[in-house]
Amino acid sequence: MVELLSTCIDAAVHGCTIIRSVQQEDATLLEVSYKEEWDPRSAITRADIDAQRAIVSSLRHYWELKGENLNLVGEEEDVGESNGSTNAPPQIRGDLLGQNGSMSFFTPLGLDQSSEPFDADSLSKVTIYVDPLDGTREFVDGRYENVTCLIGIAIDGKPVGGVVGVPFASFSHSSIQCPCEVHVVYGLVGFGIGHFTGTYDQGRKTLSLHTQTGQPGVPPALSCCPNLPNSSAHAVCVDKSSTVVFMTGDSFAESPMLSSVLSVARDIVAEEGIDSIQHTVIGGAGKKMLLCAYASCDSLAVPKFSFKKQSTYLWDTCAPEAILRAVGGKVTDIFGSPLVYSGRRGSEYNSEGNSLRNSSGVIASSLHAQRYHNSICQKM
Repeated sequence: MVELLSTCIDAAVHGCTIIRSVQQEDATLLEVSYKEEWDPRSAITRADIDAQRAIVSSLRHYWELKGENLNLVGEEEDVGESNGSTNAPPQIRGDLLGQNGSMSFFTPLGLDQSSEPFDADSLSKVTIYVDPLDGTREFVDGRYENVTCLIGIAIDGKPVGGVVGVPFASFSHSSIQCPCEVHVVYGLVGFGIGHFTGTYDQGRKTLSLHTQTGQPGVPPALSCCPNLPNSSAHAVCVDKSSTVVFMTGDSFAESPMLSSVLSVARDIVAEEGIDSIQHTVIGGAGKKMLLCAYASCDSLAVPKFSFKKQSTYLWDTCAPEAILRAVGGKVTDIFGSPLVYSGRRGSEYNSEGNSLRNSSGVIASSLHAQRYHNSICQKM
């Protein structure tokens, strides 16, 4: 399992590199198409397509050489292969976390991590969910801080490992500390989380990982900072004795169900005697859930959601859910049921009728916010 996670980390590095290079080349004239005519949330760019092609082809090639046939489900259907290109798939490494990975994970102080049993002897039960560029609308609009590259590992319908690449880790509209910095966060349920940092070379259009030193922990751009701006937050940090942070995208105003969840959350927080709920608008399901994982305060996230089209899919949530669960967080649908990662490509539904869409919504919570999470789901 550690080797599989390592290859996903390196594949995400290639994905982040492509996202950065496309942004560098096409920033002034980015070609955008739409899966649904003129719906801005259905945007797709060359970065989405090329990043998925690199991720899927590199993972398949690595594991085929070992006699394994990976089941991969990507957001951008039918672009995973080389599509006639003679270019060889990117070479990826299976040893980024060492031989056993025992020193590569950080378990937060006070969190009792018990290893959950899962079959790591065979990849036949494994499904890899790939969202090559989560937050395409953010990418198109220049809100690069909310863009992520997601690769999740599920076994028997449960997320057990995940990688979240943050290609523009130190970018914000108000400040660019190091515009070439990239972070790759990874997690394995029952073991903990970790991260690599890297630097994107704008001249060579390559990304080099820095040597990992000490215990992996909180990436600098996700470190807590006070006084968050409402729309370009890098972190979730407030006085946790008086405020609960509630993160959504900007679709809450047009989603009656999402508005209902927010209203219920406000009532429950008030019943707990908390002074206020801070509603923060952040784009990208991966970014919101990652912020929950690193939050030092009570925080919850609800990605875009309605019972119809505006909802997340399994590739949006698999990777960040695994990371969040690895640090004691919780992810369910809005009624408290677990998300089931058993979807297959070919149609929106597999032969058993399981959907690739999170049709009953998603709510994610940090380690210390689960009492609100449970109460919200119960009331819904």
